[in-house]
Amino acid sequence: MNITFYGAAGEVTGSKHLLEVGEKKVLLDCGMFQGKFSEAEKKNRFFGFNPTEIDAVVLSHAHLDHCGSLPLLYREGFRGKIFSTSATRDVAELIMLDSAKIQQQDRSFYAELEGREPLPPLYNEDDVKGVLQLFDEVPYHKTFSVVEGVSGYFRDAGHILGSAVVELSLIAEGRNIKLGFTGDLGRKNTPIIRDPEYMVDLDILISESTYGGSKHESFAEARRVLKKYVKEAFARKAKIIVPSFALERTQELIYLLHEMIDNKEIPRFPIYVDSPLAVDITEVFRRHPDCFDQETFATFGRNDDPFGFRNLEYIHSISESKALNKQKGPMMIIASAGMCEGGRVKHHLKHSIDDRNNMIFITGYMARGTLGREIVEQKPEIEIFGEKHKLRAQVIVLNSLSAHADQPALLDYAQNCGDNLQKIFLVHGEDNQAQALKEELLSLDRGFKVEIPQMGEGFEL
Repeated sequence: MNITFYGAAGEVTGSKHLLEVGEKKVLLDCGMFQGKFSEAEKKNRFFGFNPTEIDAVVLSHAHLDHCGSLPLLYREGFRGKIFSTSATRDVAELIMLDSAKIQQQDRSFYAELEGREPLPPLYNEDDVKGVLQLFDEVPYHKTFSVVEGVSGYFRDAGHILGSAVVELSLIAEGRNIKLGFTGDLGRKNTPIIRDPEYMVDLDILISESTYGGSKHESFAEARRVLKKYVKEAFARKAKIIVPSFALERTQELIYLLHEMIDNKEIPRFPIYVDSPLAVDITEVFRRHPDCFDQETFATFGRNDDPFGFRNLEYIHSISESKALNKQKGPMMIIASAGMCEGGRVKHHLKHSIDDRNNMIFITGYMARGTLGREIVEQKPEIEIFGEKHKLRAQVIVLNSLSAHADQPALLDYAQNCGDNLQKIFLVHGEDNQAQALKEELLSLDRGFKVEIPQMGEGFEL
């Protein structure tokens, strides 16, 4: 039995981990690398393994960096089963279709900018429709057969709608190993969805480490900061631009704003969700109340819509989106993409970033090399669509809204996966975050062997 890491190894995005058990090959996640166009194009076009040899995929959740390369896997010949929860399948459909559309648009844009023929997209809508036929929906807490010698079990990861931590029982060559994969591990007491569940009796754990060297502030602190700056923006009639992932972060923000307005904590002012994908995903949320926690039902009941209120407007057309750039504040525009590398948010930033009266709320992780990271680092000059812009708008970073477990939560999780846990692989984290988590894990004196795999590195289990 072996595992080889082909993505999210030494970096945060592009989750792909290839498990070989006997003659069978199982891929854990199949995500896209997210970053600057040229680097992403190079990393996403080549897998490092033969897609036709993959027997099955087990998908933890539907973020682009975990599911976004599935249509390319199909295009390159994969025809096995893809195991996921029902909500993950529904969200993945929207994420992958949106990705196919954006690829076409981005390639045309950059080709025109550079005076060349556009590169072919990694995949198209037909590839998405094809790969969707391979999904096998599995509920939480039910054992399922992945391939000969591998059975699976989903528990709630508490990260996004439908997200799962994956327990795999591996049998080959007279050995029996229990392996766990966190995908992206969520936090306790987050809005909307349930808390993460511990895996049990593991021998080996593959753990994310996005915030492995950090500690989040509480959600109560997020509410306090959000309240403070929304009231400031209202008073000075500012425009607030919120780059937000269409999946989960947008719905969490809407939920919080709805609750705060109902409680009269913040004034009622115009809020726009300018992301067709976020609009569609919000509808998927409405179809899956089975994934909501009890607090959501206690706050809004079963009939009041958490994702709709009087001063909230969902933007659909491009003309409506463009009109927002001419509108005066106070107002908030929540737009994708989350790391500012595509989507409508780049246009809103272009029209707002050089005005000192405006605000930019950063509500999620920004990977190295992205426009969002440059804004977080508050570089004085930012390039958007090939043009230089002065960063004069006020930047507010709300890491307390992160849907990822922080270092204390990751340490707690590893310690509650059973007494048999011997080896931990740290993935989905930049080197400094993974290294900090490794040092803390070793200091627990539990006898853990901790590895930080690099791209293409393989290990015998």
